[in-house]
Amino acid sequence: MYSYHQLVLEIPTISIDGTSLFPGDLGMGYKDYDELEFDLFESSVSSMSCKVYTGDASINQPIKIVCSNFNMDIQTSHIVRFGFWVRNPTTTKSLAVPVMFGNYRIDYDRNRCWDIVEAGIRVIPTSQTPIADNGNFASSSAFRQISSQHLDLTTRNSKNMKQGDLYILKFNFDLRNEHLKAGSFKYNSGLSQAGDVIFMRNSKTILLRVGVTDLAPVSSGSSGINARIQSVFYNPPIHLTTAEKKIEGFAAYLSTDDS
Repeated sequence: MYSYHQLVLEIPTISIDGTSLFPGDLGMGYKDYDELEFDLFESSVSSMSCKVYTGDASINQPIKIVCSNFNMDIQTSHIVRFGFWVRNPTTTKSLAVPVMFGNYRIDYDRNRCWDIVEAGIRVIPTSQTPIADNGNFASSSAFRQISSQHLDLTTRNSKNMKQGDLYILKFNFDLRNEHLKAGSFKYNSGLSQAGDVIFMRNSKTILLRVGVTDLAPVSSGSSGINARIQSVFYNPPIHLTTAEKKIEGFAAYLSTDDS
């Protein structure tokens, strides 16, 4: 796949049996031809651009994400890995949602190498009520616009998180940092274990990837610090509004297909 080709991802808005799937604007308010807010991470490609073409369930039209302007030709040995936010379908049953990938050749005006991933997105309903509390986050410095700080927190995972599982933090201000920071996630009692921190700056998101040792659960209502983003956090440069101070945490149990 050459750098001037296009990578096309199709996400369905409705299933064959009429079940509503993803909202046409991905639940994020996108309009046709909006720039997708995304981040590349652990990817062979270091830059590209992506547009959103909204879907419409009433005419069985999927959402299309079209990426182009790659900084390099993409070989079969390469990986293109990027993340972006969507709103999941409302469902009372587990869904295995298919997605389509394709390579559009502008020079030949045709699609090539289409592939359907039958269970590309798995949506699992949960009876867990999200925990809303004061969060218990603390920076190692009270000053604004200070780099290389620690950000301490209390995680809210309800069961052990295994190696490779992700504790995902969604912020509402610019994180100022990017890419993988290996070994900068410290966790468990005494912050004795290490995993990775992945900054997704455009998405205002930090991925905390569990290392070899499990991330143990904490008791409900606990305020004990059991996790740290070590030496790579930037304090915000301004006084944050109430909305900007809100941080959401998600435990993604990739090892067991749960969240």
